[in-house]
Amino acid sequence: MEKIADAITEWMIEKHIMCREDKKIYITGICQFISIILDFLGIVLIGIVSDELVRIIFFSILFMYLQRYAGSYHAKTRIGCYCGSMGIVIVNSVCFRYGTFPIVILMGLLIISVISINILAPVENCRKRLDNLERKVYGRKTHVISALYVIVYMCLLICGDRYYSQIIVQVLCSGVCVQGMGKIALLQFTTYN
Repeated sequence: MEKIADAITEWMIEKHIMCREDKKIYITGICQFISIILDFLGIVLIGIVSDELVRIIFFSILFMYLQRYAGSYHAKTRIGCYCGSMGIVIVNSVCFRYGTFPIVILMGLLIISVISINILAPVENCRKRLDNLERKVYGRKTHVISALYVIVYMCLLICGDRYYSQIIVQVLCSGVCVQGMGKIALLQFTTYN
């Protein structure tokens, strides 16, 4: 991906669209843009193949928004991150298709997940630690987001929508899983370094 971004950046420099001094910034931005496009295409492809496109997009938007502030596991490579992300989407698409859980179980999972997310948040990346202010801000945003998800869950349940209310619970459960993986990775990193 970096080679493609470098080639695009070189082309932009040759065409005088940008200056050479900003090359590293543009490469980083182009890599990020390519990554977002690939994530989107993977999500859409999985949605089409599983015939769950709308629910997968709904899940992915909520999951990414939660993950942004709550934190999660950070793979060492972009391909590892991509495979992990698509794995989460695939597992949840299977749950959409085959797993309808009783409300009592969903409520239990919701409560456990919200409490766990708010205790674990924010999960730091071992390569970029958070300062105290960032921890406070991300923690507060995670509390607000998880509270909003609970409200949306309750509204959907009251309206009789079991499918989308279950997606909210799956988002929260998936969030706890990647947060737990992130905490374990951070613990291993700090133990061995």
